[in-house]
Amino acid sequence: MDTVATELPAATSVTDEFVYSWVRWREACEDVHSAYRDWATCEPEQSAFAFEVYLAALDREEHAARIHSRRSRPVEQAQ
Repeated sequence: MDTVATELPAATSVTDEFVYSWVRWREACEDVHSAYRDWATCEPEQSAFAFEVYLAALDREEHAARIHSRRSRPVEQAQ
């Protein structure tokens, strides 16, 4: 995968937590795109492994999306 997790300081506010979770989610999205590209272009003998890597990336993206969804609730309530 091409994406490198960004080192972020500890969140100091609800807004910070929201933004940080968005960054993590977008990084996970990029990992999904990268894993899919790798699976789509790999040699046939590597396709089963590449597909498993893609599924794992999807799982991580889903987890990041759920965290981001939870972080968005306090922001929505503050408006």
